[in-house]
Amino acid sequence: MINKKGFIFMETILTIVVLTTTLVLLYGSYSQTLTNEKKKLYYDDISYIYKTLAIRDVFDKSVNNNKFNTAVDNASRNYYFYMFGSQSDIFDNNSLMQTARDLYHYEVLIYVPFANITTLKNCINTGSSTTDTKCRNSLEHLSDFADSSFNDYFKTINVNKNKVDSDKIKGILISLIYETKNGNEKIGQGGYETCLRQKIYQYFGVTNSTDTAKKNAVNNYYKQGLSFDMYCENAYYYSWVYL
Repeated sequence: MINKKGFIFMETILTIVVLTTTLVLLYGSYSQTLTNEKKKLYYDDISYIYKTLAIRDVFDKSVNNNKFNTAVDNASRNYYFYMFGSQSDIFDNNSLMQTARDLYHYEVLIYVPFANITTLKNCINTGSSTTDTKCRNSLEHLSDFADSSFNDYFKTINVNKNKVDSDKIKGILISLIYETKNGNEKIGQGGYETCLRQKIYQYFGVTNSTDTAKKNAVNNYYKQGLSFDMYCENAYYYSWVYL
């Protein structure tokens, strides 16, 4: 009688297939979880929706509607949106918008008419290979003020314009807020390392100590697995409201 030990070839192949399929499914689930968590952190967080609503209230009090409509029309020649800041000449009162900027740390505000939302999504999906001049202009303009996370965010926006008064509301207002992860004003370019060192020195009580003590503090920071990124690392946060 032949004594068969271990798996035969076919059983081995089936086992590999099952394990591979399981790993692929687990990886897909893990990737989706990370994506969802990113959305929760940076996309339409309730506190940032509140901030965007507050910004819109200040906008309504400050804007000159005739100048705004003219600016939107002019922008539509080259872009699928109108991007503006606190110092734009569409406002009768720039000081109110500047105060809102100081409070809520918005980098820019972006107005997208309802008619352009789907078009802009298609533009973003096409990317740099686009032959549409207006699309290319739009992508380049966005890249001047935000990283690719804005493009990822915009593709998540779903608007039901049938639920709003179309005679008064013609589009959406997106706030692009850029600040440190704990809500403070953004750290300037190249300021992350300086901020991190200061936080490390403060934590270990060596702000006014010798260079050797400071060096040891930095080594201890990494050995202990500490993180002060909430204080020192900038992040973009996005939310939108009807306008």
